[in-house]
Amino acid sequence: MERSRIGGQSETNNKTRKLVVSYKTSDEKEDNVVSGVANIMKEKGHDVWWELGDINPADAFQRQFYPRCVEADYGIAFVSKDYPLSEWTTQEWGVLGNKTTRLHILLHPIPEIMESIDNAVKSGNTHGSKMGMELANSGSVQFLLGDIPCRDPEIIAEHLHRYLIGTFSKEEACDAA
Repeated sequence: MERSRIGGQSETNNKTRKLVVSYKTSDEKEDNVVSGVANIMKEKGHDVWWELGDINPADAFQRQFYPRCVEADYGIAFVSKDYPLSEWTTQEWGVLGNKTTRLHILLHPIPEIMESIDNAVKSGNTHGSKMGMELANSGSVQFLLGDIPCRDPEIIAEHLHRYLIGTFSKEEACDAA
């Protein structure tokens, strides 16, 4: 069976891609999935910016994050059930969607995330409501591994890299996750 190939570039063009990562800090503390993916992507030659590894403590986070979003090729959002409840991550998510191609990696099943978004909406989090509408209309959201949650940095990084170089197959990624 022929696998569909999608992604950012052709296989012969291994140009470095600029990535900005958005995630909830508590998710990283749980199992280091974000740092694992960021480090692997750096090893593969991509320019990866993420808060814990690259922030200059002397500057405000927003003064560093927003310019990086404007310069980035891709925004990678690690979406967990707590992600839409945070004022900071929902702002990051909105900025990434405005200036980059935003890819989503699910850390929890969609029903748990949607319940969290419902709670965000009830508390007046308007970015949470926008996120809920986009997740409900999956045509406007790019899930790297489909609707399958994954916390394995090697699996995520392998398929993210394949996406970036144009050799990505969603079927293979979903099978691996």
